[in-house]
Amino acid sequence: MGRPAVVIAIILLSLYLTPPLHAGGPEGVVITLRPLGIGEIIGREDVVWKEGKRRSPREASSIEEVVGKRVRRPIGKGNRVKLDYLEEPSVVRRGEEVILLVEKGNLRITAKGIAREEGGRGDLIMVENISSGKVVTGRVVEPRVVKVDF
Repeated sequence: MGRPAVVIAIILLSLYLTPPLHAGGPEGVVITLRPLGIGEIIGREDVVWKEGKRRSPREASSIEEVVGKRVRRPIGKGNRVKLDYLEEPSVVRRGEEVILLVEKGNLRITAKGIAREEGGRGDLIMVENISSGKVVTGRVVEPRVVKVDF
């Protein structure tokens, strides 16, 4: 009868002594392996994850958060990567032909447009409807596709 109490005590003690995990593992930060300039797209070879406490919630805590992002502000070699120094890379270029997409319930309308601004996924950009000449604002949803809300 004393055996279950010992097992429970060991389990509780191990839970108490186990350090808390962060995002599936210990807490850490992302550090640059080389200087990163404005406009560069971060690759896996440009950064490393290092165990340690974040000084700010703005600091990246996983490699996945930064790889594939474009640098907005220069980041020196050996520095912690701050998320507000990064942005989604552009998937729509200024002057590029795009598909304007309007969806309402089961209704889906598309038209051709010309991007008046560059934008990444989720960005709001101005687009000119080719057939009407009207300029509208839409959200970039994927390469060459801009969704307009009505």
